[in-house]
Amino acid sequence: MTDYILIQPISSKMWLKSAHTHDGQYELRFGERTISMNPVYEAWFGALLYSGRYDVVSQSIASCLRNIVPSELELCFSKFKQEHVVEKIEYSYKDIPLFADAEPFEFSSPFHAIAITLNRSQEKELLDIVADTRIRNRLSRMETWFHQYRLRYGLDTKLKRDRQCQDIELALQFCYIHGLDPDELKKQPVADSPPILSYKERGVNIILTIVGVLVYILIAVLVIRLGQSIHNMISSAIIMLCGVAMITVPVVLMFKRK
Repeated sequence: MTDYILIQPISSKMWLKSAHTHDGQYELRFGERTISMNPVYEAWFGALLYSGRYDVVSQSIASCLRNIVPSELELCFSKFKQEHVVEKIEYSYKDIPLFADAEPFEFSSPFHAIAITLNRSQEKELLDIVADTRIRNRLSRMETWFHQYRLRYGLDTKLKRDRQCQDIELALQFCYIHGLDPDELKKQPVADSPPILSYKERGVNIILTIVGVLVYILIAVLVIRLGQSIHNMISSAIIMLCGVAMITVPVVLMFKRK
């Protein structure tokens, strides 16, 4: 089990206090309220809070603590940040830590009665999708992965209205727990730009092109002259036609492309 997460939207590292307690729980006390968090929930909570998703965090707190008011929520936010000072880093997908070790890790889903359990291999498979920037829409690929996961283990929501969104919800939960920005994963891969050549390299390319064209024309002329030197009329015509085609065909194709 990792003791930190990387938060992509702010390129920072946040340490998990629950990973260093004897019972694996972090107690967040604010005013007369207390919330107990395991490492996965602490990671989810912190990643969303530092990403500015106060609405999602507030709904989660309200489901745990009845009749909580906005002033208490603000106190909760500030207390959590006070106890979780982040460190700026150079963010890289390959540095994202795994929660699963010898034991799988679990995270809850609002649509399923049991927790979603991922072993180390499954978690790494998902993070490999995240790190592969060649994929057109990595979030959509993760959604497909969780769809296959549900089919394999027979997981489904009881409410028909929730069935269309349960896969994307699982993908989003995975993203938040690992500090990922889902919007970033939906972006299209940027095509590699052609290298910018220096003036010297451009000059060399132009000279080589001119020399290549002249050599090609010379070969075509030699083919025509060869055809003229042959006494057999049919053979001569065929060879001369090939020589003429070597010159005319590229010219025609060039004008057609324009």
